[in-house]
Amino acid sequence: MVKYFSRIVEERVRKFLGMGKSVVVVGPRQAGKTTLLKHLSEVYGAPYFSLDDPETLEALKDVKVFRKLVEGQIFFLDEAQRDEEIGRKLKYLHDLEELRFVVSGSGSFDVKVKVSGELVGRAFRVELLPLSFGEFLLWKDERLYGLYDECKETVWSYIREGERIDCTDIPLKNKWEEYVTFGGYPEVVLSDSAQEKWEVLSQILFSFVDRDALSAFGVRRRSLFLDVLRLIAKSVGSLFSKSSVASALGTTYHTIDQYIAILLYSFIVFEARQPLRSFSDIRKRPKLYFYDLGLRNLLTTDKRPFPLRDDKGRILENYVARRIREEEETVTFYRKKKTEIDFLVRNTAVEVKLTPKPTRAIIRAVEEGLVERVLLVGGERVSEAKGIPVVPPWMV
Repeated sequence: MVKYFSRIVEERVRKFLGMGKSVVVVGPRQAGKTTLLKHLSEVYGAPYFSLDDPETLEALKDVKVFRKLVEGQIFFLDEAQRDEEIGRKLKYLHDLEELRFVVSGSGSFDVKVKVSGELVGRAFRVELLPLSFGEFLLWKDERLYGLYDECKETVWSYIREGERIDCTDIPLKNKWEEYVTFGGYPEVVLSDSAQEKWEVLSQILFSFVDRDALSAFGVRRRSLFLDVLRLIAKSVGSLFSKSSVASALGTTYHTIDQYIAILLYSFIVFEARQPLRSFSDIRKRPKLYFYDLGLRNLLTTDKRPFPLRDDKGRILENYVARRIREEEETVTFYRKKKTEIDFLVRNTAVEVKLTPKPTRAIIRAVEEGLVERVLLVGGERVSEAKGIPVVPPWMV
């Protein structure tokens, strides 16, 4: 029997089902949605269906026929994007047949078939992303995960409430460097050798490009789409200008805008934006980060381990951005005149540096009341710099 590795999001799915709600699971290809649904179907003793199966797809043409296949009051449905009317059918099964379900599909399905829109008030939306660093540790070493989980809670208590960081150094550097080199796609994490990990990442990349971007979203210029991805990978953390990218690649603003929308919808990249203080702020350029650093590193064609890389600063910043995205859902940075803040989390400035030192701009931001406190992320041990707490990235 194949061993099941737990995902933290499973607890949320169970909670929502216990509340009598259904669940829509979204996320990128090969992040573990099928594995999660099959596992939960065993836990609940409920049927699992995939619309990759022609018989299931045929049965679902008539929801009353499909209803007869569900013996109890709950079912699990994968690859939902195969049926363009799936949202309306699930709404019927939820309302009139009083069924609960967990449904998932590829990165494009919630855009094309609008499942979440049909199920407003009926289903909770849950993201299943490549493994977080915490999940990576949980799969690798439960003891280390326990230490990490305790430490990160104190760090986030400081970020949110200003409570004292009460945690000593923990030996996570090697595990963290592996994680930020190869990322957190489940099959990559479970692969043995570096060569095998890169091969799996290549398969994931081209599966997304060919099946989502080209087939589902109708991208016509495969090479241009890959060029955009590579450019984003190399400029992670920089302000992203669609017009500049369009000019550099000899295409139109509209094309780049379309490609970025696809990458956002498909959970390949996410945005960080400045705080919205006026309508004009909407037009300010965002920063783009990757959900998975292994995929990002593959696109740069640099396969060296983290300590040997020239882009360690960008990797570190991307990692912290992903952690903030996990905790806060939205990622914000600040840039005005001479004041720049890497990340703004509630009333805390989070500054990311390989060698963490408070800048004059950050100290001024506290003095002027722009933020209440500062956290420096970088280095290899817990310390302080001019009274500001410093933590290594593997404790965030």
